[in-house]
Amino acid sequence: MLAIQLASDILIPLGCLLFGLMAGYLFRGAQIKSLHYKVNELERDLMQAHAEILDTQKDKVALQQKLKEFSPIPVIPIKAASEEKAVQKSADKHS
Repeated sequence: MLAIQLASDILIPLGCLLFGLMAGYLFRGAQIKSLHYKVNELERDLMQAHAEILDTQKDKVALQQKLKEFSPIPVIPIKAASEEKAVQKSADKHS
């Protein structure tokens, strides 16, 4: 009789411990899955934003080329000149 009662006294906390471990594992797994989904969504948004930036830059270059081709007077945009100076200054600093 004592052996049966002792075995049940050990099995109840052990069963509770196993149940707690499984519940914690399942809860953490759901959290990780949710976080992976959020990271993937943010990566897609970031890739879309980068693609839009690249399209805008391509349009800008196309407009600059069109301006150079159709303009009889050589025109140097102020922004392009300042960007070239900034590139030269950074290149001089690294040399």
